[in-house]
Amino acid sequence: MAKLTKAEAKKHHEAEQLLDKPEWTHEDREFFTQHWQESANHVNTTAGAFFTPLDYAMDVALDVGPGKIVDLCAGIGTLSYAAMLRNGTENVDITCIELNPAYVEIGRKMIPQARWITGDVFQELPALSERFEYAVSNPPFGRIKAEGAGPRYTGASFEYKIIDLAAEYADQGTFVIPQQSAGFQYSGVPYYERKEDGREYQKFVKQTGVFLDIGAGMDTTSYSKWHGVAPRTEVAISFFDNLIPAQQELTA
Repeated sequence: MAKLTKAEAKKHHEAEQLLDKPEWTHEDREFFTQHWQESANHVNTTAGAFFTPLDYAMDVALDVGPGKIVDLCAGIGTLSYAAMLRNGTENVDITCIELNPAYVEIGRKMIPQARWITGDVFQELPALSERFEYAVSNPPFGRIKAEGAGPRYTGASFEYKIIDLAAEYADQGTFVIPQQSAGFQYSGVPYYERKEDGREYQKFVKQTGVFLDIGAGMDTTSYSKWHGVAPRTEVAISFFDNLIPAQQELTA
């Protein structure tokens, strides 16, 4: 768990007090996402999980239109909340799936209009037997322990497992992933460049048929120190239009 400065601890405490309010305003949500330090209560480095800043999420949501949206590994739902702000509450139908029940409890205050499901995405999403226009996710990164897997990708990178799973149930997806997993570089470099030489990326594309490309066209380096976290990320999108047939059947 992270050690906070006095100023961070004060703001974090104020954010924690919001949890006692039965209903939140937009200002409450903004304050909470800015000042609640998830690492103060949870060892997120172990899980590879880091929350999305709201300003970052608003840029990500430029690639998410109206319709049915599923948020995988949703955390407290910041990506979905941004998509709702972009499109209007009446124009989205949001489902959030998150393993951590503490995050789900907060998420229900962030987006009470959403359907919140506590559980493993590899079990819960197939159990829904639904189709979505959009999948969004800022999943845990790297070699994270997981019981399930996507229907095609057999490697160990958790972000690829989530994208593979999303491709089975959504028309397109928008993902926050590590730069080395994106197949391109845009953030923190002079110009956009394809970088598809990584062995794991090549395996992912070969097994799934999923092509990842630049999303909202944002340089994410301005968020690299968010709450003391410094992984370089990219916003990647895919339209899932050249999927390779699934090799393994997903069951509820």
